[in-house]
Amino acid sequence: MSANDDKQLGAYFHKVRKERHISPDAVSAGYRSTLWRFEKGDNSLSNERLYRVMEKMGLSMVDLRAHFKQFQSPFITALETLFNERATLDAKRVAEVVDQYERSHNVEGKLYQINTKVFDIVLQSFKQQHNLKLDKQVQGEIEELLLTNKQWLQYDYGLFILAIPHLDTDIILQCFAHMLQDEAAAGTHYAEFRNTVICQVLLNLLVRNQVILIDEPLAQLQKMRTVTLWGADALMPQFLQIESKRVQGEALAEAQMAELFAVLDVLALEHTANHLRDLDEMIMQRKDGAIL
Repeated sequence: MSANDDKQLGAYFHKVRKERHISPDAVSAGYRSTLWRFEKGDNSLSNERLYRVMEKMGLSMVDLRAHFKQFQSPFITALETLFNERATLDAKRVAEVVDQYERSHNVEGKLYQINTKVFDIVLQSFKQQHNLKLDKQVQGEIEELLLTNKQWLQYDYGLFILAIPHLDTDIILQCFAHMLQDEAAAGTHYAEFRNTVICQVLLNLLVRNQVILIDEPLAQLQKMRTVTLWGADALMPQFLQIESKRVQGEALAEAQMAELFAVLDVLALEHTANHLRDLDEMIMQRKDGAIL
């Protein structure tokens, strides 16, 4: 970030802290003078300290994205658009979103190359109506990137969420385990992203008929403190829990699924209902198709 960005960010934190009647000592954890200089715009905070201050002030990355352009990544914006529209996506719309990303990105380099390859495989998957796998080299690059980062940031979660359907199962599980190890240190800032990862991992294991591997993501789904998902329908956790019961042969699961779809019909949530029915058909009948 530029010096001006740091100054504006510091002023924002000072304003929020004052409005919420939070003392500097309550958030600074022994570095009050550093926090004071940050709020005055004289210095920046490391990512680790920034996240700790945010957690104690009740701020999230959503707040920063809403107020500061530097937190509005073109990659995350494109990904969020795709997930918000996932119930109605087709190849034409995916191409439009990818094209907008290409025109709005402002950083070249390895990450941009990875992003482009993942967006391309998503687009080709929707064109061919089944999920294609990334080539081994790109999968290895994503795996290395995610496993070597001790603390995942917004980009890491976003990349994993988008790439999951196009990764080999063993890589998905390794990266998922790494994310869970990082959860305690990450705090609440990325709870929506982590919840979405959990749902994505469980969904893709179900679609791949890897029932023997669903125990951990299912347990994590059931432990969610909030059902809030990033860019995804709030009914997805409920759908996945019922679907998991169905593939494991639980007697009441069929009735629970019928009840869920009946509620969707009553609420006239046609697109959501159709999307979940498509996923249900892919899982229960092992039907091929493109999923996001």
